[in-house]
Amino acid sequence: MCPHCKKGEYTRDGWYHGKHEKRQRYKCTVCKRRFRDNLGFEYRQMPRLFITLALMLSGMGMAAANIQMSIRHLGVEVHVDTITRTLEHYSRVVDEYTRTIKPPCVGDKWGCDEKHQKVRGKESYIVAVMDLTTRFVLAWDISPTKDKYDAVSLLRAAKEIAGRIPRLFITDGLDQYHIAFKKVFYTLKGIRSIHIRDIHIRNLMCNTNKQERLNGGFADRFRYTRGINKEESLIFRIVIIHYNYIKPHSGIASRTPA
Repeated sequence: MCPHCKKGEYTRDGWYHGKHEKRQRYKCTVCKRRFRDNLGFEYRQMPRLFITLALMLSGMGMAAANIQMSIRHLGVEVHVDTITRTLEHYSRVVDEYTRTIKPPCVGDKWGCDEKHQKVRGKESYIVAVMDLTTRFVLAWDISPTKDKYDAVSLLRAAKEIAGRIPRLFITDGLDQYHIAFKKVFYTLKGIRSIHIRDIHIRNLMCNTNKQERLNGGFADRFRYTRGINKEESLIFRIVIIHYNYIKPHSGIASRTPA
């Protein structure tokens, strides 16, 4: 389809010899404009295969300078700032797309916990709501505080994505989770949701072990990461997308949570 007039009437019009690759060129028979077979990656000098590789390596924990070195060994010379801008752009594109995807199978048991993380050199926390059955991260947020955090918007986002409320909501003893639970999940109609706050590591039914495992993955990813200067940093988006849709999980038969 022509990206200019959105028509599907075109003819082949030679080849485009770019800096790193050669691509088929087309000419629209309606608006008479030319376009390349590079939909979704227009005006990018980096080949789309290497853009995908950069996103994958960033989700696995590799810094932009190391991604530049890996791509250089494959014969493509690119500046580190180009990689950073590319990651910023396409992480936002993929994040907007994945937010429209409804998880096909969501369990009845959800968990919520926070992980300490420095942003701008100050103490902050990564708060995530996870489906404990499929290990899918339904919603996440960055909070500058722990005791004064308002988790209402986070739980509403998780409820909207899942399309339902959990039967069992497991957290630690933080009062902010219980306040948000009563505002979002508690109802007088139908089957009520139960909030469990008194947890123990030896309790096989009600614990936050799976949530703590997710926090351990965050700790491994951000331990040597520098330059997290804002709450909307691309690193958080890429890590959550990589965890939900790309990385196989050994606890669910080497499948992705999605």
